[in-house]
Amino acid sequence: MIGFDNNAKQQLKSLVDKIDRLLEEKSHVEEALRETYAEAKAHGFDVKILKQVLKLRSVDPKELEEQDALIDLYRDILEV
Repeated sequence: MIGFDNNAKQQLKSLVDKIDRLLEEKSHVEEALRETYAEAKAHGFDVKILKQVLKLRSVDPKELEEQDALIDLYRDILEV
């Protein structure tokens, strides 16, 4: 078994405590997101589309423009 000095033990305990707190916060954030999506749905918004729009907001505008152009091209070719 690997031995740890007191400093390493304290660091490990501190890291585990921090991870526990972050996981708890993550759980609360995930629940808040579920509730917010449910609220959006209750107001008549399409949650699937809302999630897509949120994802698009994180894409570089130039990259998004290129993707849109390719989508238009492919749709024209496939007559979709």
